[in-house]
Amino acid sequence: MAREARRLLEKYCRAGGDGARIAAAEARRDYVLPLFRSLGWGGGAGAEIADERGASRGAVDYRLMADGLPMLHLVARGTGAGDVGRWGLVARASNYSWLKSVPWVALTNFRVLRAVCADARASSAASMQLFEIGCGEMLDPKALDKLLLLSRESVAEGRLAGAARGAGAAGRAVPVGRRLYGDLLRARETLAASIAGGNAGLARGACEESAELLLSRLVFVRALEDRGLAEPILLPLAGEFEKRPAAGGGASGRGGGGGSGGAGICDGLRAAFRRLDGTYGAGLFAPRPLDRLSVDDGALAGVINMLYASAEQLQRYDFAVMDVDVLGGVYEQYLGAAAAGRAEGGKKGAAYRRARGVYYTPASIVRFMADALVGRLVADGQDPDTMRVCDPSCGSGAFLVGCARAVAGARLEKAARRGAPGRGPGGPAG
Repeated sequence: MAREARRLLEKYCRAGGDGARIAAAEARRDYVLPLFRSLGWGGGAGAEIADERGASRGAVDYRLMADGLPMLHLVARGTGAGDVGRWGLVARASNYSWLKSVPWVALTNFRVLRAVCADARASSAASMQLFEIGCGEMLDPKALDKLLLLSRESVAEGRLAGAARGAGAAGRAVPVGRRLYGDLLRARETLAASIAGGNAGLARGACEESAELLLSRLVFVRALEDRGLAEPILLPLAGEFEKRPAAGGGASGRGGGGGSGGAGICDGLRAAFRRLDGTYGAGLFAPRPLDRLSVDDGALAGVINMLYASAEQLQRYDFAVMDVDVLGGVYEQYLGAAAAGRAEGGKKGAAYRRARGVYYTPASIVRFMADALVGRLVADGQDPDTMRVCDPSCGSGAFLVGCARAVAGARLEKAARRGAPGRGPGGPAG
């Protein structure tokens, strides 16, 4: 590895050193990727460097894999771009990595390399940084030791994590799945208490069911916002409420939300839900008894803010980035806990799920099962272009999504053997 680092450094100096302006594509191809291949990534034997630019919308460039699992994200930019020195880029890359449950990010334009702990419990992007190396000091023994911490072996075996702990790095942030699960339960309790307090005589079960429906609507709207399918709806409503004078800040609205007054969060939500019902006709936003109930604007503002960010850590939710595996697993846990609270007299959600066989299969096992199934079917002579898969107990659909990906891959392989284009809406994997 040291020999390759020396070769790259000599090449960089011949190109002009720190005075050179090397374009991003050239920096990736000629400097960054060779450096990380020398660290054991992308050399086969279970190590892979996968392009992540499209999926991440530019937050990171590559996903570094070991034995099929993502271990490290890489941001690689040109030497003329100063953005690897901007904390805004660090924050964006780290947030994306936290949402993807990838704990480490390396950012480099070869002139400088930063190692960042993406899941650190931190109040600023700067406090997430573990170390920084300039290319001029790359061959210094101490700097070389730091660089080797980013090797595949070091990351996979936990030596990078140990170094972070030894350096007194900030504690770990709550993982995205656990945090979302906890926030959903707190939001449900807040909404149920508000509905119960503002609607005398309403049965407990009706309060809880209305709270779950309202929360489901709010989460759906958050997903629409993050995917660019709707203009911002929730934060503007909460922001207007928070700008009110203290005397009016605690006023209640009516409906799921809405009612008299015309200026509350409830009113804005009810109008938004009516609009969305005209676009998404699956029944989620259809008129329900919830829409005639009183819900406190203060409770709604707290829940809305909870679905964006946490006061305890820097990382924010992005429902367009979170994997379906995370969302499905969290939602099944949440439904189990909610149902347990209603039907089992407060029995813990985990016990309730076990009693009914509700189990969310981890993504790595889903991937293995789907690839093995589709691979076996293709080997037995089934045509991937006409293949059908049925899962009679699909839950949130993780296994079906995995099978769809595996079938798409088999179709691409078949198209490649025929020399036909495989991608695009009209291709066999479209």
